[in-house]
Amino acid sequence: MNIIYKDFNILSENEVKNLYEDAGWTVYTKNIKNTLSGIQNSSFVYSAWYDSKLIGLIRVLSDDHTVCFIQDLLVMKAFQNQGIGQSLLNKVLEKYQKAHKIVLLTDQNGPHSFYRKLGFQKALDLDIETYTYIQK
Repeated sequence: MNIIYKDFNILSENEVKNLYEDAGWTVYTKNIKNTLSGIQNSSFVYSAWYDSKLIGLIRVLSDDHTVCFIQDLLVMKAFQNQGIGQSLLNKVLEKYQKAHKIVLLTDQNGPHSFYRKLGFQKALDLDIETYTYIQK
C-alpha cells in the first residue's frame, strides 16, 4: 500500500467531512466550515493520502518553542492499525522536538495504549492537573 504524506492545510470540505465522519468525529462535521477554518489556521497540518483520498490527518497549535498542542489525530477506520497514525504523530514529534511540552486530549475511551507506546503519559501520572472550558 503506497501512502503519501503531505504537509499542507488546504483541504476540501468534502475530504475533511468524509474523514471526520468515518472516524466518528461527527461533532466536527456539524459545522464543517468552522472545522475547515480551524484546520487552515493551525500551526501545522500533516495528512495521509491513499489513491488521492484523504485517509488521515494530524493538526497542531504551537508557539514552536514551549508548547505544542495536538488538536486532532485521526485515521479512517479501514486504514487503522497500519502505522499511519504513528507516522503522523512521529512527524509532529520530530518537527516540535524543541517544545518543552507536547499535549493532546483524547476521549476517555480513546487509544490510550497507542499514546503510551509512543511515550505519552497521563497528566495525573505526571502530577499535573488539566482544566478545560468548553464554550456552549
